[in-house]
Amino acid sequence: MTAKRYNEGKPEMWYWMMWPKAAEAFARVCEYDGRKYDELNFTKGGKPDKEYLSAAIRHLLAHMCYVLTRNGRLAYDDESKCLHLAHAMWNIMMLIDYNMKDMKPTVESSDTVPGRAPLTAKGDSMVVLTSYLADQREGKQQEQYDGDLSL
Repeated sequence: MTAKRYNEGKPEMWYWMMWPKAAEAFARVCEYDGRKYDELNFTKGGKPDKEYLSAAIRHLLAHMCYVLTRNGRLAYDDESKCLHLAHAMWNIMMLIDYNMKDMKPTVESSDTVPGRAPLTAKGDSMVVLTSYLADQREGKQQEQYDGDLSL
């Protein structure tokens, strides 16, 4: 006799074990976050997506610059002493988690995310992002994009 398990359609979480060093680097960022702010501070929410996306991009760029200019393999954040890539992963995971909270766990695609404003500027996220970045360079206000950058 074997125990019943109802796992059909659920994700295989053991995949995390395939990348133990990456999982450890991610955990170190979580620990640092807990020391710098409060443990599980990020669960309070309230931050717009663009803050997490901006932080992820900053860490990716810092890593890329380090690798390109110093022939290094991995770049560490000066303040946290954690990998820039792990910081980027943390921010991307927060974006994914926050944006999936109200979604059904399926692989079906949708043009909108429940509870979020749909893209309106020509209906394409790259068009919206490109327009947003161009306007930022020209010093235009970002308020006109509220809801449009909810990727």
